[in-house]
Amino acid sequence: MESNTKQFPFVNWNRIFSFDAPITFVMTARNRGKSYGLRLQVLRDWENDGSIFVNLYRTKDDLKELKFSFFDECQMKIPEYRNYVFEVRGNKGYIAEPSKKEGDKPVWQLFCLFLVLGDSQRSKQHMFANVKRVILDEALITKDDPYKRYLPNEWKALSNLISTISRQLPGEKTKVRVYLLCNPCGLYNPYFQAFGITDIPPYGETWINDGNGKLILFFNEKPPDSWAESISTNTVAGRMLAMSGDEGRAMNENIFAGVNEDFISQVPKNAEFQYALVFKKQTFGIWIDWNEGWMHISRKTPKKTSKPIYVLQKEDARLNYLLAKKNSAVFRGLAEAAYGGLIRYESQAIQAEFALVLQKIGVA
Repeated sequence: MESNTKQFPFVNWNRIFSFDAPITFVMTARNRGKSYGLRLQVLRDWENDGSIFVNLYRTKDDLKELKFSFFDECQMKIPEYRNYVFEVRGNKGYIAEPSKKEGDKPVWQLFCLFLVLGDSQRSKQHMFANVKRVILDEALITKDDPYKRYLPNEWKALSNLISTISRQLPGEKTKVRVYLLCNPCGLYNPYFQAFGITDIPPYGETWINDGNGKLILFFNEKPPDSWAESISTNTVAGRMLAMSGDEGRAMNENIFAGVNEDFISQVPKNAEFQYALVFKKQTFGIWIDWNEGWMHISRKTPKKTSKPIYVLQKEDARLNYLLAKKNSAVFRGLAEAAYGGLIRYESQAIQAEFALVLQKIGVA
């Protein structure tokens, strides 16, 4: 059948699959064939060896809303499978080959499971025989999306679910492969934290080693310049995104918005520690370089200090922590430094994380 020889468009999925990584993280611009490539491959898997896949959703609402559209896109975008029949029953998806005779009933076969990422306990009730691939689309969330949030301890939730699916014991090999797909939506996210990524990832393929060998293949595609220009000028959505500034360019060109290397600098030795700030369980050290006039934001704080530790929300409060109001002198000084362009960050990831603090105190 043609499906076994057809090349993937845009993103080079054939090359990605050749690495056979336990976990593959694919990041590129919109409309570059991320989802298409995997949909085509899971259909090929089923046709070749009868294996099934798991499609993950963050919440039950997402699952209810989106599970039916998965097959719609298979039929609309993959011509060679357009005449196949798909059906969703509960949280299971079934597939049947085209009927050979008019009036023949479909011969249904299990094709996939739809699961909620944060529901690993309930997922233990499923049988996961013959699962080959696990997919989470939109692994990174744009900060402007009012309807989506990362789960608490999302990386741990994913780890627990993979353990449930693979049933892998120490020393055993597993055929289960995990795929995380996304657009560049910000350096502050649970996946980059787990991977130890603090700066903008380089284009191309990068292996992430967990100390026991290669675990994660990070594939960051640089779309051809002609693609970025074409999508930004010849499609309605691309033109609309281009009008929205850096955030729009990020989606069209696969670049990170809101990250400026001019503001990245290590804390100098002569800088003085002023206070610590805790927000969403992340601790930031605030330092001042009086010689140059810069305020430095760092993960570093002195082991012993009499300087105060402030929190912005009650959830972060502990004994001896001070709950500071937005209009306090501390945050007025922080806002003035931000507006004056006087803040320097230890890394691009900290710049992205601290942007949430500034947003919280009213700095756009």
